[in-house]
Formats: sequence, C-alpha cells, structure tokens
Amino acid sequence: MAVFNALQKRFGIDQPPSPEQGRTSENPLLPEEVSEKSPSYLDILQRMEGDIIAVEETRPSTSTKPPTSTLAPLGLASQQEWESLFHATIDAGDRHNARRVVDLMKRSGVPVEQSLEDRLLFSFVFAKDVEGVNAYIEEVRSRGKVPTEVQRHLHVEALVVSRRFDEAQKLIHHYEGEGLVPSQSTYRNFIGALFAASKPSTSPHSPQYRALAWDMFAHMRYVAHPTPSLDTYNIMLRACADAISPSPQRALDLFHEMTVENRIQPTTATYNAVMLTCSRSGRRDYMHEAYRLGKQLLDEYRHLPDDGSGAKEQLQPDLETFKAMLEAAKRMGDLPRARWILAELVRLGERVDEELMGHVFHVYASFKPSFQRGAVPTVKQEDPKQNLTGTDPENLESEPRTPSIQVQPHAPLVPQSREEVLQEAQALFRRILRGQEVAQMGDMWTDISHPDWPFSSVKITTNLLNAYLSVHLNHETPEKALPLFISEKESLYKRFHVTKNSQSFAMVLERLAVAKGRHDRKKAMTLAEEVWQEWVAFSTKRENNA
Repeated sequence: MAVFNALQKRFGIDQPPSPEQGRTSENPLLPEEVSEKSPSYLDILQRMEGDIIAVEETRPSTSTKPPTSTLAPLGLASQQEWESLFHATIDAGDRHNARRVVDLMKRSGVPVEQSLEDRLLFSFVFAKDVEGVNAYIEEVRSRGKVPTEVQRHLHVEALVVSRRFDEAQKLIHHYEGEGLVPSQSTYRNFIGALFAASKPSTSPHSPQYRALAWDMFAHMRYVAHPTPSLDTYNIMLRACADAISPSPQRALDLFHEMTVENRIQPTTATYNAVMLTCSRSGRRDYMHEAYRLGKQLLDEYRHLPDDGSGAKEQLQPDLETFKAMLEAAKRMGDLPRARWILAELVRLGERVDEELMGHVFHVYASFKPSFQRGAVPTVKQEDPKQNLTGTDPENLESEPRTPSIQVQPHAPLVPQSREEVLQEAQALFRRILRGQEVAQMGDMWTDISHPDWPFSSVKITTNLLNAYLSVHLNHETPEKALPLFISEKESLYKRFHVTKNSQSFAMVLERLAVAKGRHDRKKAMTLAEEVWQEWVAFSTKRENNA
C-alpha cells in the first residue's frame, strides 16, 4: 500500500479510483472482475500509459527501435515499484492488467524478470484461458525468442487443464519436432490428467483416455525421457490399481524396474500403489504379495535410522498403506490380518477413518467361522447301558453330551461362531461411537492414551453403515438383520440421520434373494416387497431432484 500511495502522490492522483477508470487499455479489466471499488492500481497504470504514449509520439518515424521499447528508460517508477504493481494485479486475479503492466515495463525500458513472465503465464493457465496463453507465446516468438522450458510446459498445461487432450498431444509433438523436448513434468501432468479424466471407469471415454495415457508413457520413454522419475512411476503404478481390471503383473514389473534396474528409492505412495493393485486383483497369490510388500515397508521403516535426511519420513506407513492390505483381507475373509492391522495402527498412534473401518467390517462380513478340529478332543463313544451301575437314571440327561472346545496354546484367537463374529463387530461399532464422544470432549481430543482415541475421527457415513449392516446380513437370518435397515425404531440410517444409497438397497435385496428353505424364502419375499417399495420411493425422489 505504501508503494501505491507513493505512486499516486507522484502522478498527482488524489481522488479514490472509480470503476470506470482504467478501461482505455487494449486489455482492460473485465467487468465481471471489477469489484464495487476498482483497485487502486488502475489510475496509476492509466497515468503511466499516458506518459509512455506521449514519449512514443515524439519518437522519429524512422526509428528502428521495436514498438515495445523506448530509446532509454523513462524512470516512471523503480524496478521494485513496477513489480509491486504486477504482483498486486496478479493477487487480484486481474491477469489482463497484469499483462498490461509487463507490456508497459517493456515499453518504458525496464527489464522484466523471467519469473514475472512465468507467473503471468501461469495466471492465464489457472484461469483456463487457452487463447490468452497462445497469444502470449506468439508474442514471445514475434520477438525472435524461443519459449523457455517453463513457458512450453505452461503452454501444454493450459490445454491439459482445459481437457483439450488432442490439442495438447499435437502441441507436444510439435515441440518435439522443433527439437524443443518438453520436460518430464509436462508429460507426467498430461498422463496424470488423462488417468484422472478416465474416472469413473464406467465413463464412455475411460478406455480411450487410459489407452492414450499408456501410449504417451511409452512415447515419452522412447523419444524424450528413457528413465521415468519417481513421481511418474507412482502415477503409472496407481493407474494399474484404478483400472476396471487391475494389472498386478504390470505393477510388479514396473516396481522391479524402478527399484532394481533404475535404483530409484520407493516411497510410501509407491508401495501403496503396488499393494492396492495386487489386493484388488482378487487372486490369492497377488494378495499375499500385497501382504509381503506391506511387511517389507513396515520393516524398512522400523529399521531405518532417523538421521534427519528425510528418508525415514518417505517410508512412513499411512492409512492408505493399511487400507491397501485390508482390500486383500476383505476379499479373503482374513480376520486375523484385519485384527493385526488395527493393532498396528494403534501402536503407530494413527487415527482410523470411516473408509478404513468400512474395510474392517467387510472383513467381518466375509469371514467364515469354523471349528478347529485339532482343538476338539476326541471322545470315544460308549454304550450308555454299560455304565448304568451306580448311576442315577435321573442324572443321565444332566451329563454333558458334547465336549467343550479346548483352545490350544497356538490356536488362532478368532471367533468360532457367527454369534461371536456379530458380538465382536458390535463391540467394534460401539468403540466408534465412543470415539465420537471423545472427539467432543475438548482436551481429550489430543489425549492419545485414551483407549477410544484411535476412533475419534471416524464419521458415520452411508458406506460405513452399509459395511456394518453387511456383517449382520451375512451372519444372521434376514428376519433378524432387516430391522437395522427398515425398522422405524431400529434402523441404523434413521438413528444416525444418514441417507441410504443404491448400494444399501442392492445389498439387502441380494441377501433376500439367496434365502434358503421354503419357510425362510416366504419370509424373505415379504421383506423384499417392503424393501422394494422403499427403493421405488427412493429412486423416484432421486430422479425428481436430479
């Protein structure tokens, strides 16, 4: 503000600027970008432009100097004052007058730092003003200069953020033809934008964008950058997981190439991407590979010294690490692994979120309890008539007919029945509810010693309730589980004021469709009709609100 006051005083500007001032420039402030009170730099720019025009009119018509430069610096303002004007326009989001400042600096003979031109070009990219970027690059070429690497990057980026992918690809090839190979970050941003545009995977353009991204990755390695960077590898590894059909072998090959052949140190994001790809594949060999990579990451993190170099922080496991392993656990019903993951998170002092807990409940839903035959002692069957001597006949019925289960010292401590699975899942859900109470206790929020602190950031969402309901649907009869979905008093969704989604109805209807036995199927049909009526009302309301 002090700079503006000094310039206003120098040019004799005493009155506050009005919205109509500063509109005579070739690139005026657009009407939608003007606030009720115009920025104070507009009057200053108008006075400066007037003085520069007056000097240019006195220049001999035979002058060979380019129109963007005066014969000598005019001294209208110092370098610092010009730059302050420029940053003020950029901060105000006024890219047109920012370019006006740069043009006036050149016309007044003041050198323009390359960083200012780059920031100006970035403001056009940020606004998705492709035409403005094209015009600026043409102006650079008209001065006989070659666009710098940053300018070429921003030129392509303007098309990428505007999702004009075909034009961006042609521009990259155009620069390659001129011998001006774009930076790897240019290729990486383009590839990342293509993968982002391919989501969701059901999009009609998804296959096209994914194919173009992989083609551009191969093209980059062949033409420009044979060795991808860490960030580029991470994008490609994550793309292996996000496809409709994950590509675990491709991810493992890229991981081997990156770490062994190119000797690039992986980060947590690298491990997470490979593990997620293997987990989502659904194949047990790849899912066990995800477990192995997770253990490798945890072991490296534990044994790596904290020497202040930042290497240990690069391998610190995060929630995404454990979510990737839970993706495998829920597909295999691996409840011991899910328990270990929760214990490891608590040991690391991490707070879980609703997505992770949803994975945990899915593990409980897919877990199949069974008796361990080795833990049950064999009892030799005897004829009860041979042991009647000295035995009261009335006490025969009180004798235990089935032996109690003796859990061996090394037997896995997992639920042995569906009832135990439900009890454990219910206890875990109560921990989540108590965690919410902890989050509302003020100072207790930061007390990591509180037993329910790890659950204090879990939010009750539709997907979380769907996952918890799936435990009841898989381990209870529909008649007992359905009140949590449709009952006025017991419905989870009404209790927590959460809206059901399509998955909620599909999950329930699928369970009712596989009811066994004539009696159970008759009850299931009655419940299905009730759920279907609610679904029709839900879908109708959603269509009306669309």
